[in-house]
Amino acid sequence: MVTPPVSLGTAAGFAVLAASTVTNTGATVINGDLGLSPGTSVTGFPPGRVNGTQHVADAAAVQAQNDLTAAYNDAAARPATATVPTELGGTTKTPGVYDSAAGTFGITGTLTLDAQGDPNAVFIFKAASTLTTASASSVDLVNGAQACNVFWQVGSSATLGTSSTLRGSVLAQASITVTTGVTVDGRTLARTAAVSLDTDTITRPACAASPHNAYVTNLFDGTVSVIDTATNAVTATVTVGDGPHGVAVTPDGTHAYVTDEWDGTVSVIDTATNAVTATVTVGSGPFGVAVAPDGTHAYVTDEWDGTVSVIDTATNAVTATVTVGNSPHGVAVTPDGTHAYVTDEWDGTVSVIDTATNAVTATVTVGNSPQGVAVTPDGTHAYVTNSGDGTVSVIDTATNAVTATVTVGNSPQEVAVTPDGTHAYVTNLFDGTVSVIDTATNAVTATVTVGDGPFGVAVTPDGTHAYVTDEWDGTVSVIDTATNAVTATVTVGFFPVGVASS
Repeated sequence: MVTPPVSLGTAAGFAVLAASTVTNTGATVINGDLGLSPGTSVTGFPPGRVNGTQHVADAAAVQAQNDLTAAYNDAAARPATATVPTELGGTTKTPGVYDSAAGTFGITGTLTLDAQGDPNAVFIFKAASTLTTASASSVDLVNGAQACNVFWQVGSSATLGTSSTLRGSVLAQASITVTTGVTVDGRTLARTAAVSLDTDTITRPACAASPHNAYVTNLFDGTVSVIDTATNAVTATVTVGDGPHGVAVTPDGTHAYVTDEWDGTVSVIDTATNAVTATVTVGSGPFGVAVAPDGTHAYVTDEWDGTVSVIDTATNAVTATVTVGNSPHGVAVTPDGTHAYVTDEWDGTVSVIDTATNAVTATVTVGNSPQGVAVTPDGTHAYVTNSGDGTVSVIDTATNAVTATVTVGNSPQEVAVTPDGTHAYVTNLFDGTVSVIDTATNAVTATVTVGDGPFGVAVTPDGTHAYVTDEWDGTVSVIDTATNAVTATVTVGFFPVGVASS
């Protein structure tokens, strides 16, 4: 289970926020805003310095306190994933939500927070009463952990010992006392009482932007090329199984699932290290793969078996095998996670799987030799490419009826819908083009010339670019979706087919 961060709302802009008073002694430095509400007394600045704005009993401070209350209640309501001893010093904690049987937390020595390679990993510590850190104690972050994702929910008051270092945001019900020479890489946010400072440094944290990548399967190399979408440079080449074809990235971006068509396996790549951490045996000829929106399951089409293998991503074990039509190729999961749509190439149909029961609940007749499938972000329609007749079938997911048929290029293969749902991008294998469909009218509004043998297509999460694999060129064409012009061509491995973006 992925732990989401605590949303601080407008309180996120503050390094210090209090209710009654803010007092300071000495040359404290606050990097971020300082706020106070409903109190009006802020003392000690100067000699203290605020590298930000002071909001004293103004509308911004009132709103920040309201948002702090919401954040505090959110953190307090989170179910604990582990109950640990009061003393955190000398221990290493992995992502999760922690409380203690005594209702208090203390840090003597060093507490290490290990993100295990996930820069989005969240740590929440819930103290029913107090948080007390000893002199010279510290919280260290390793393996991608970030202070912006660490939260200390304190039921009464927090006291930070002299010359100590704390990382994360303190959300205290009452007061926060920051003694002499403390460094806080985070925030001190007090709901009902004071924040007291003494020659300290408090820096509002900012999360480093996670890198965005495109993952490209190279069928004849047995590799996956990793493209940094900011630079369009190949930053890694990962060896996987034999005949890698489909690829899908988990919603949190931590893993990529790759179908090894000729091995009958799925390789699981840790995207932080670009190492294969698991190999899952599935059916014969695994072709397409899609991950559920909640990240809990991966759905793999087994082309030669006429089945779909369902992988539990927590254990990387196959928990179900669903019989569908002949030669299943593409697969897409609806945004609500309730259904998976699977193209049955030899049958000219799409099988609809109820993901709660893993039963096929509908079979939809589409065009000749259906290949790829994509569901719109609002879940209302599925777009299916029919390579045998150069069309795209549009399925109304409420009725599972085909409501439109769109003529595109020669041998359409894969399809991707933009995050805003306004356009579908379709690769035309034998034309060397991509057809752009306006989903409001189901008309082709642009045809983009790319490389030779375009097959796979993926749109970046921000919707600004489409990445297209050119099988016979060994390249990836990058399309600017605002202009539908190719702005970059990236050389990858031998016979690139699948592509996914994170």
